[in-house]
Amino acid sequence: MAGELAGTLYQNSNNRQTGERGPCGFDHRQVFNTTLVATSPGVGNNVAKALTKDWQISPIISLFTGNPVQLSIGGKDISLSGQTLDRPYDVLPTQVYAGPANDPHYWLNPAAFQCAGSNAACTVFSGQFGNVGRNAVYGPGQINFRHGPDQAVCSERALEARPARRFLQTS
Repeated sequence: MAGELAGTLYQNSNNRQTGERGPCGFDHRQVFNTTLVATSPGVGNNVAKALTKDWQISPIISLFTGNPVQLSIGGKDISLSGQTLDRPYDVLPTQVYAGPANDPHYWLNPAAFQCAGSNAACTVFSGQFGNVGRNAVYGPGQINFRHGPDQAVCSERALEARPARRFLQTS
């Protein structure tokens, strides 16, 4: 993938001004982060209270939209440019995200794209470029949830366990 860190490679070097404009590869349109801390007062008496007092649970929750995705037709040089960076032609612009709901493997609708030059099978090298721009579609967003119980052993030491869980959000 060419782009911000890989250098300057263009699908169509004669159309840099409009064909190569697009969002940054790190563009998250919405980001939400929060951290919560809850401390237990302890339950029971004496021994039970000593064991259950000052436990903390402190989840860290992050929600963010997906990154822009650079679509390609799989390394084939349909445009005959010699770069193998050809992008597809968008034949169903209103149905790009019509994959099954909540399934990241089918986030994009493959029927919405084809190779340039009425070449659905990507076998004819037509010398044409696709009309999908650089980073023109967005992948699924994510929900990251980290939490762990923390137990204070004494005032100078603490026991921390922080298992990480990561969930994928596709809506």
